[in-house]
Amino acid sequence: MAVFGQSLEKIRADAMKGDAVAQQKLGTKYEYADGVGRDYVEAAKWYRKSADQGNALGQTALGLMYADGFGVPQDFKESVKWLRKGAEQGNASAQANLGAMYARGFGVAQDYAEAIKWYQLSVAQGDALGQCNLGKMYVEGLGVKQDFAEALRLFHLSADQGNNFGQQALGFMYAEGRGVNKDYTEAKNWLLKAAAQGNSNAEVNLAVLYDKGLGVKQDYTEAAYWYLKAASLGNARGQNNLGYLYQTGHGVAQDFTEAVKWYRRAADLGNVSAKGNLGILLYEGKGVTKDTNEGAKLIRQVVAETGDDFFRNYLKEHHLL
Repeated sequence: MAVFGQSLEKIRADAMKGDAVAQQKLGTKYEYADGVGRDYVEAAKWYRKSADQGNALGQTALGLMYADGFGVPQDFKESVKWLRKGAEQGNASAQANLGAMYARGFGVAQDYAEAIKWYQLSVAQGDALGQCNLGKMYVEGLGVKQDFAEALRLFHLSADQGNNFGQQALGFMYAEGRGVNKDYTEAKNWLLKAAAQGNSNAEVNLAVLYDKGLGVKQDYTEAAYWYLKAASLGNARGQNNLGYLYQTGHGVAQDFTEAVKWYRRAADLGNVSAKGNLGILLYEGKGVTKDTNEGAKLIRQVVAETGDDFFRNYLKEHHLL
């Protein structure tokens, strides 16, 4: 199988001779199951050999393996170390990902100014992930003055390159009318592009359009379809919203047991609304053995954490406050 005019056998032979470029390419083969079986441990091994010789692509790839815990134990500090090496050599992907580590405070003290610096360096090279990440900083006003118009511009640049995160973010901007007139049709178009690449947040936002009838005919069945896709990818918001459809019988046959299942999964991932919804079903004994104490406890926790009026009113109506 040829890559850039080279066969897998040639790449492997060169890698074993110590060629850093070939080692990085061989690592990529194993990571993406290109001509060989997927093997993250083997991928990390070859990336490390390449990285140790100063190859920026190998350093970046190894840094990302540590960030995700693929083939190596997840270690954000080690990830930052290797991403920095790649970023300092000018690798745009390393710069974008190093910026994200600073923005999130993973493996390094959170520092929005430092995140902006690395994002801008990657954007200067036209990196789609960097464009999307910098756009998010403008949306939130983190390290920069909040500027929806600038965020929209950056998301467009990213989305036009086919980046699913940029497409999802752009769809959200159109749906919310941030930096642009609200346009649900345009939002749907971009969300579909992102969803086609497996972006679970885009799938949830698409489902919301159908759930609420925003720019499309209200269709709970279609909403359930997209919520399920997102939920199956581990998206907590999708799991919670799917649980609610099962609870109410919208778009699916009413099934409290299914509702409890999805609420539990979402709650385990930290979704606060799911915790409250699960509490209600526990309190009422729907789809689960009735447990008024545990149910009330969960609902009270949600109110204490968020002050949510819906759950507060539920407590009041049931004389639990």
